[in-house]
Amino acid sequence: MSGFHLLEPEFRFRGKEELSEGLIWQLEEGYHVPLDEFVALPYDGGIILLNRDYPNIQRVKEIFTEYCTIDDLRRQKRLDNLFVEFRELTSKSNTWVLSRMRKLYQDRRQEARERAEAQEVIKQFRKCRITSKKNGKERIIGAVYSIGWNEKTVQGGTQKGAEYCFLYGYLTALREMSESKV
Repeated sequence: MSGFHLLEPEFRFRGKEELSEGLIWQLEEGYHVPLDEFVALPYDGGIILLNRDYPNIQRVKEIFTEYCTIDDLRRQKRLDNLFVEFRELTSKSNTWVLSRMRKLYQDRRQEARERAEAQEVIKQFRKCRITSKKNGKERIIGAVYSIGWNEKTVQGGTQKGAEYCFLYGYLTALREMSESKV
């Protein structure tokens, strides 16, 4: 889906008559919002379709934008006020769409923060040339990976082999750190 990179809501305006049968099904069966009450609908990985014919749709858009981008838990009162205003402008059935989109955008921003932190860690690895300091243990690492690769589990294969290599490196580093303190 092309919209998975979005960290803030992106909107497209549609009328009820422009919704495909699949989107109508998603609206009515997935979100339990009758077509006559259509205000907003998630689309294509994070884009929000808004009903251009709905009264106060610009205010609904503003509420979505603010509600989906507040990450500070100290702003809970503001979130509550936005939620109540949204419900008053639309209907109770539409609040599920608002809540679902907030969760989606919170998760995306958290993943983006984690990815940025991981990139900083990798920069440090490269700066310290940790990737090249295997201390002649390439064969052991290969054997550890092979054991994980050949495991007969649901997680066997590449994932398990990589996990075992990580744990081996972690435990080796811990052991070397404890030996250097003695």
